[in-house]
Amino acid sequence: MTVLVVEDQYNVVEPLQDQLEAAGYSCLTARDFDEADLQLGTVPIDVLVLDLDIPEARPLEWLEDLGLARPELAASTVAITGRALDTEDVRVIEALGATVLQKPFPIQKLHAQVLQHLGTRGAGDAIVDSSGELPEVALDDRDEV
Repeated sequence: MTVLVVEDQYNVVEPLQDQLEAAGYSCLTARDFDEADLQLGTVPIDVLVLDLDIPEARPLEWLEDLGLARPELAASTVAITGRALDTEDVRVIEALGATVLQKPFPIQKLHAQVLQHLGTRGAGDAIVDSSGELPEVALDDRDEV
């Protein structure tokens, strides 16, 4: 299973990539939408993690365009943000079937949302222990992104 993380801040993308790879996913990264489009055109992506706070960009418009071209991927998106979303933003995200995580967030919440988007499709199941619970996952001595 492959996750694409679209995030412009290195201090956020690196721990996200490390944790997703430790959980058994192939993880690709893009710092902007041009890089994301290139990745989407060359590699099958199962889940998208999208930063809604990339400066000088319009991530919701990009996500809406993705929803027209690849609705299944737009619906398998975890949008992450450090700002309060207005009603229209929430409407757009919900209409596409995407989910939202508010920064800072525990890495376990990202794992749970990736699993939710994957359903029972595989690789990420490795992060769920025998009780069906998400194990505690260290994040560079922090537990939030």
